[in-house]
Amino acid sequence: MKDITGKQIYYWWSFFTQLLYQQHEDPVKSAIILIENKFQSKNCKLLFAKISDTLVAIAFSTPLFDELKNTKEVHLDATYKTAKGYFEFYGLIAEKNRTGFTLGYLVLDIKQDEIELTRISILVEFLF
Repeated sequence: MKDITGKQIYYWWSFFTQLLYQQHEDPVKSAIILIENKFQSKNCKLLFAKISDTLVAIAFSTPLFDELKNTKEVHLDATYKTAKGYFEFYGLIAEKNRTGFTLGYLVLDIKQDEIELTRISILVEFLF
């Protein structure tokens, strides 16, 4: 066991994780297939997927969405330049008993001139 390196462990962990989750060579198509086929049975739902040359927008709910859908107040958490440095990642968070729970996620990449207008319209669709 002394001869095994951290890089070897990481390589094999990555290899088997990829076998488990990769559904298509295209990572965007793979994510959609994974949500529709594998995670729907776990009560995750694809809310929408908009794919074009200038836009990638994938929104999905978590199992907590149905349980906490009557929450009166939510907030949106955002992380930028994730997954290869160009995706925006949004989480819709509800609070219950002073603890935050994620109701849904939006993965977004916009490559066009009217970025703000497109971002706002996609976020509005995700929230409502």
